[in-house]
Parts: sequence; C-alpha cells; structure tokens
Amino acid sequence: MTEDERGDEVAKASFAGGHALLIAVAAYTKISPLPAAVMNDATEIAAVLTSPTLCGYDSKNVAMLVDAQCTLDALRRELATLAARAKPDDTVIIFFSGHGGRFGNPADQESALIPVDCDPASLTSTIMSEAEFSAALER
Repeated sequence: MTEDERGDEVAKASFAGGHALLIAVAAYTKISPLPAAVMNDATEIAAVLTSPTLCGYDSKNVAMLVDAQCTLDALRRELATLAARAKPDDTVIIFFSGHGGRFGNPADQESALIPVDCDPASLTSTIMSEAEFSAALER
C-alpha cells in the first residue's frame, strides 16, 4: 500500500480547540548562543500539531516566535493573544527552547525565560520572570 493510499484510510484529525505558542531562540546576541538544533524542535512540533493525520490543530492557532522574533515584547504580546483566543475547555501548549535562568535571592530564587533581546546589564527588566509568565497563563 502506498503512502497516498494509506492516507486515504487514515481519518483526518481536526482539533479546533487546540492552541500552541512555540518559541525557539538560538541566536542570542548578548549571551551565549545555542545550537541551531534548537530551531528544529519548534519546527517539528509545529508540523506534528498541524498535521491533519496527527493532531489536527488549525495552523491559525499555532503561533511561532523564532530567534529575532522572540523579543520580550513579542513574548508578552503572543501570550496575551493566546490567552484571549483560547476558551476554558481548549487545550493550550506552550513550548520554549532557549535559555532560562534562576535569579534573585539564593534562598528564594525565581526562574525566568530569557528572550533574544535579554541584556545582562539590565537583566531583571529584559527577562520574563516566572511570576509574570504564571500571571499571563492565568488570564
């Protein structure tokens, strides 16, 4: 049986309630860059999610921020857009492949996502803290 024939037998998935924000940052400019393979993860996850024979997410519901696109402002905007679009019974996936860190008081450190425009000279104002990320998810 050819792949085309097999494709005719496979039910096409359609999952209108599936939403995703996929983030991959490798080309950091002010901190150590990451291997380009980081980008493959987000691209492959997007392909699986939007495949009509696998997850069936509507491609309009799958947003990607890659490298230079993943500024702190863009990350905030896409999280807000995702929160506004998703309904209470929908499924939401957020994938982040990039630098993260732990900051603050060593006895009570906080985690953070590090966007491409992170500036070590202004660290706390150029990262997304776990508190900010959690608050964006609660919307």
